[in-house]
Order: sequence, then structure tokens, then C-alpha cells
Amino acid sequence: MDDSFSEYRQDLAASLRASPEWGDYFAELVALLCTLGEGSVRIIEATTEPLRYVQFAAGASDIAFEAYSRNLTPSAAEEVFAKAGWDVPDAMQPNWSTTLLLPARTVEYETLAACLIAALRDGYGMRTPDELSTRGWDDPPYGGTDRPHA
Repeated sequence: MDDSFSEYRQDLAASLRASPEWGDYFAELVALLCTLGEGSVRIIEATTEPLRYVQFAAGASDIAFEAYSRNLTPSAAEEVFAKAGWDVPDAMQPNWSTTLLLPARTVEYETLAACLIAALRDGYGMRTPDELSTRGWDDPPYGGTDRPHA
């Protein structure tokens, strides 16, 4: 990953830790990311606008992250996603995306949590975590099809 993205994410993580509105949510999100098991899928979405969401899925060697792209959510600020180091949507991947290789260090989980919050808060305009809901499920690690439906 480009060092400028990493530095921006680290600065954002530091500001989120100190934020009265987002500090607790940031800590909870870091804890969630650190404990995801292989096959875990989570979706964090705006309660009033479900097309404003981020989702992530844990595999054996990475966690893949996606956020709906501008063409699906017209008011999302593209520059926020680009600045935070999300990969630009293209024909093969129509959503903003990024990946965290595992195993990861705590600072890497923190910078990815900051990236997710940047998408939700700055890209999609969520003012507080109260405007968000989280849902998800845990697929069997072997990739089977038995899973609870969200």
C-alpha cells in the first residue's frame, strides 16, 4: 500500500480515537475486525439509506472490504475514498475496495477501521454512529453453504 494512504489512515485513526462522536465506535470496530474468523461477513449500513454501506468478509489469508461506488450512491464523495486508499472501482470490481492481509498488527486493524469510518462518515455523510446498523453471519471456514441468513 502507498505510504501516503497509510499515513493518512494513521492520522485519521488518531483523530477518531479522540473524537467524542466516533471514538467508542472506532474502538468497537477495531475489536470486531481483530476477532473476525474465517468465513465471517459483516455489513455496516446507514439505517435510512441501505445503499450507503461498507461490507467485509474474512478469508483464511485476508479480509476483503467493499463500499458501494459513486454510481450506486451519487452523493458519495469520490475523493474521500481515493484519499483513504480505497481501490478505484472498475469493470471487474464496480465498488470501492481494499484488502487487509492476515495476520495483521493492531495498527493495521486501526487504519482499516479508520478507512471504513472515512467511507461512512466523510464519503456517505453519516453524522454519528447512531445512524448505522451492523448485520452479518459466519460461514463455515471450509466455504460451505450452510449459514444463517441476515
